Amino acid sequence: MPTALARGRAAHINVGSKESRVINVSVPKNISVKELNKVNERIYEVIKGLTGHPCYSGLIDVIFDHRFEQTLDINLEAGKF
Repeated sequence: MPTALARGRAAHINVGSKESRVINVSVPKNISVKELNKVNERIYEVIKGLTGHPCYSGLIDVIFDHRFEQTLDINLEAGKF
């Protein structure tokens, strides 16, 4: 059975290696400004961890994907939601 997070709205941040300097962000369709601000705060934390600075400054490519309606988290050990 899906967890509350899996059934609710969630965003995912996938970070490539330090050499690739790419962050892929998946957000739900019709994301609100408030939700997007929460995601941006986490992105800045990730960037600061990679570069030492909490800004994009052309060093990191952030790619947003906003095509899905719902996200389902899968426990890879159990193979279940």
